[in-house]
Amino acid sequence: MLAMMLMMALIWSGLILLLIWGIRHLFPHERRSAEAVASEILARRYAAGELTEAEYLRALDTLRHD
Repeated sequence: MLAMMLMMALIWSGLILLLIWGIRHLFPHERRSAEAVASEILARRYAAGELTEAEYLRALDTLRHD
């Protein structure tokens, strides 16, 4: 009897957690602008050495003025 109650509690807990997870993925909290995403990509490329400092600053300036 006790084992069955524990099993039901685990099943309901799992279903509730699955529902919460699904809702959070349907409605994400953070909405970033295209400029923020592009700036992050630029920063990563600069950090990886794919861009020179001049290229990075020119691209960043272009993003901010568009």
